[in-house]
Amino acid sequence: MVWYLYNREVGNLTIDINKAKQIGKDFLKSRGYPNMKESYYLETHGVATINYAYTEDGITYYTDLIKVKVALDNGEVVGFEGNGYLMNHAERNLGQPKLTEAEARQKVLRGENIKSSGLALIPTDYGTEILCYEFVGKLSGKDFLVYINANTGVEEQVLMIINSEEGTLTM
Repeated sequence: MVWYLYNREVGNLTIDINKAKQIGKDFLKSRGYPNMKESYYLETHGVATINYAYTEDGITYYTDLIKVKVALDNGEVVGFEGNGYLMNHAERNLGQPKLTEAEARQKVLRGENIKSSGLALIPTDYGTEILCYEFVGKLSGKDFLVYINANTGVEEQVLMIINSEEGTLTM
């Protein structure tokens, strides 16, 4: 399956976002998508759209993304979009990063505000992918993500995390 959407009226909300995330994860696992980790979500009109990325050996593969929509009235899965996963998921031989996490962390401006970090495979605008260290931090009261190339030390991407009543997204 690549995509489906069931538009229906959503009744009184009885499911919170944490329960919806678990419903989505269980749905994916039951359909042969193991090792999926939720990342960001958006809640609109009583439906949570949750992004899940494949994880393996401590690496988060943002290139292998699946979106699941969960109705917050009864937990029914009402949408699925698996194009990112289906087009990109394959055996990869990424090799060991040339930089250590500590070396990459030194490349992050204001690195003292880092809350968490790990390896991630991110997509590029050119249809390729790059192994990076993902650093989650806070600067001037705002949450951010910085991606440092794990082999060259180049800052590949900086994203701001937007937390709102509707969900958590990146920009």
